[in-house]
Amino acid sequence: MLRSADDPKYILLVTDGEPDFCDDGNLTCARDAVVAAVQSAYAQGIGTLIFSIGGQVDQAHLADVANAGTGQPVADRQLAVQNQCPNSAAIYAASGGRAPYFEPDVNDRAALVSALSGALAAVRSCVFDLQGKLRIQLSLADQGVVELDGTRLAFDSPDGFRLNSETQLELLGSACDRLRQPDAKRLFIDFPCHAIELL
Repeated sequence: MLRSADDPKYILLVTDGEPDFCDDGNLTCARDAVVAAVQSAYAQGIGTLIFSIGGQVDQAHLADVANAGTGQPVADRQLAVQNQCPNSAAIYAASGGRAPYFEPDVNDRAALVSALSGALAAVRSCVFDLQGKLRIQLSLADQGVVELDGTRLAFDSPDGFRLNSETQLELLGSACDRLRQPDAKRLFIDFPCHAIELL
């Protein structure tokens, strides 16, 4: 049995409006609080994917949250946010990153499904841990068969697979890119019995 190494975690943030504090119409500090929360989650190993539905959210804010959710710099667009928001915990830079955010047309179901599938596929891990009481003899790793959607991957190739340890396999280069496509369906991994040791 395989599982993605370290089980990466993500928040799927779907919104149809600007953030607010309910009793305060100041969008700057509400946006700042969202950025701070997303940065805090990222610092704890939790990324964020952001979807805006209905076109009611400022695109600059969407970009800021997307950057915060991927660990990229967030631009200070509000003329020193910290000066306007005394409780600010967000970290800003002179310019922001280029993380993607998503604004699918909610009236187009196919486009919505495609955007969601693409976003989730793009964060698939290409590193897998073997589960159970076994390990692969590294000297026999080249005898393994790894196929992605029926295409066999070469061992120790820049676009194939490698074993990082006796219990961890990684897809590389274009193989990893292919795994992260929404239409990738089947990863097959098989090692001969004589290459497997029980723990």
